[in-house]
Amino acid sequence: MAYHVRGGEDSPDGCCGKEYDANVTLRYDGASWRGVCTISERSFQPVDHSTGWPPYAWNNTTRTAPVAFEPLRAPTNVSVGDAPPFSTLSGCDSLTDQENWTIVERTTHTAPRQADGSDAWHAQFRPVWPEEGDAWWDVKTGLLLAWDDQLHYGGDHGWMVDTDAPLS
Repeated sequence: MAYHVRGGEDSPDGCCGKEYDANVTLRYDGASWRGVCTISERSFQPVDHSTGWPPYAWNNTTRTAPVAFEPLRAPTNVSVGDAPPFSTLSGCDSLTDQENWTIVERTTHTAPRQADGSDAWHAQFRPVWPEEGDAWWDVKTGLLLAWDDQLHYGGDHGWMVDTDAPLS
């Protein structure tokens, strides 16, 4: 099981922030799920803090860390209009519990190893502009196929890039 996650955040005044790309690979060892995450982060802040604006100082880092969590799943016994709980991933290991995401349709979403896509539930989160989110998961396995979570000053976008699980 593998995911790619991309995201970032800015300060409210736009003076500093960070962005990242992460690759997470999980394997079941017969007793638990374990894996590894490689994340590349790029952060910026003003060189002269008195002005708060360019020129910026950039800091680029890459690190690899162990992770231990199960593949991302959402409930399968749902219907349009339901608001089931599920988690998305931010960075390497920050699981974000999602609430108040409403299922808006049963649709098709392309997943790994599929030319024609997976039968998927599509949920949306639309509290107040500019915050919004979309997530898709396989109707049979509940495996999260993709998500996009945009917050006021940042967000995360992730998708499954590989799985051995049979998808619908």
